[in-house]
Amino acid sequence: MDGPTDERARRSVTELSSSDLIEDERASLVSAALNARSAAMLTGTHGVVALPLDRAAVRLPAARDLLAEGASFEAREGESEATALLRARVAAVDPEDPVGRMRAHLELAQAAIDEGDLEAARASADAARRCVEHAPAAHALLRVLSGARDRIDAQLEHVEHLASHVADDLVRADFLAERGRLLEARSGPSVESAAAFGEALALAPDHAGALSGIEAAFDATARWSDLAAHLGRLAGLAGDPAAAAWLHVERAWLLDRRLGDSRASRAALEHALELAGGLGPVRQACVDHAVAHRDDAWLAALL
Repeated sequence: MDGPTDERARRSVTELSSSDLIEDERASLVSAALNARSAAMLTGTHGVVALPLDRAAVRLPAARDLLAEGASFEAREGESEATALLRARVAAVDPEDPVGRMRAHLELAQAAIDEGDLEAARASADAARRCVEHAPAAHALLRVLSGARDRIDAQLEHVEHLASHVADDLVRADFLAERGRLLEARSGPSVESAAAFGEALALAPDHAGALSGIEAAFDATARWSDLAAHLGRLAGLAGDPAAAAWLHVERAWLLDRRLGDSRASRAALEHALELAGGLGPVRQACVDHAVAHRDDAWLAALL
């Protein structure tokens, strides 16, 4: 069993100074030190040299040590040491380093989230957003923090920003589909939400969220022709012949009952028969169509 002397010998304390914390290329050092509390985890990447001994520790500076001489700083009631340190670091970052300031504000926002202060987190994330022209991490965090139903407009702002800047088409389709969902949550299915889902499908034709969203929007806004065309596209995407056949049956019903186009309706039903002629409901839909339109020749062929 180790004695007190052995225990002290195995411990190493690395004391950080303000120069370690605010020097260029070390913007995340405060956050890393707060999370790691281990000198071994601060070697190399963060430029702090210390032997990775067992139970090595990191001694953080006081918040005031980060500030320029003469600058004022007052700890806030209930604020943890970690949050105070990160808040001081925001003030210490060079005003001409917008990226450094953005990262400092984001780390402060995360600390506020950890402490359950969502308003402070939103304020810090918003400050990060304003530091640079395009701050995807800040907009993504603000989107999450604006998750309440009464903040849909705020969520839309951040989702639209992300959709307009992302380079990958599939990721952009996700954000566009999310925009459509938020528009629906705000005011129900609409022409605007259908347009957002349509933009997503133009980038990713099999996007599940956009496919279901645009169908609901077309139905709610009585865009029967668009809905019929959409069901036809869905049938083309379906991997199962029976599922594709039933989508054509639904399309036929729309063409007949909503658009009054019995010829196009029959063509859709004939396509369904080709795909799954042995499926009872498909065949029954064809019989019903023949009876309704007094198409005796087709009825006889079906029977």
